[in-house]
Amino acid sequence: MDDHKATERHDEGEAAFRRGCELLDGGAGEDAEVQFVEAAALGARDVPWRITQAYLEAHDARAAGWMRRAASSLSRPGGITVTPGTLPILTITSEDYEVLASQVWCVAVTGCDPVAGAAALRAADPSVRQATEDGRIPSDEEIHTAPYYANYLWVDEANLTLTLDAKDGIMPMLARVVLTVLVEELERAGATRARLHTPRSAWPKDWPTD
Repeated sequence: MDDHKATERHDEGEAAFRRGCELLDGGAGEDAEVQFVEAAALGARDVPWRITQAYLEAHDARAAGWMRRAASSLSRPGGITVTPGTLPILTITSEDYEVLASQVWCVAVTGCDPVAGAAALRAADPSVRQATEDGRIPSDEEIHTAPYYANYLWVDEANLTLTLDAKDGIMPMLARVVLTVLVEELERAGATRARLHTPRSAWPKDWPTD
């Protein structure tokens, strides 16, 4: 695809995303979904993450499904895989309606050299620890004034897991930072293959099984 066609597709995707947001704001969730699917197919920039955020702000449980798509969009073909259920948004059924409940803040790394995995987790720690709800890593100038949304972070090198204390808050843009940084640090550590996922053991203990 040449640059002109790629730009056209991007612009069309952005227009579809905007239409979806307008429909969602107007309460037309089903129609919004059609536009969002089109935006994703056209490859608008970071669109699965932005759609997840839009649904979250509308208190729409579709955010959970789009979080799965967003997570898997970070996979590298033939290399590092981010499974759809990584940092999942959980929902519950209330009066026959699905509603947003919480998000699970634990990532496990498997399928790679343990030394490289541990090195990647250590390297990711500072950036992830500072990441904010809106998906930023503050600059040195902002570091003392920017809001932090993870109260604490644990790196378990023996089990290759990274866990955030985010009080079950639903923050897809923070999740994007966590996963993006981990993928980048795994690549820097020389891991050509790895799998990121959230173990079911990290879910709330009383959460119903599928």
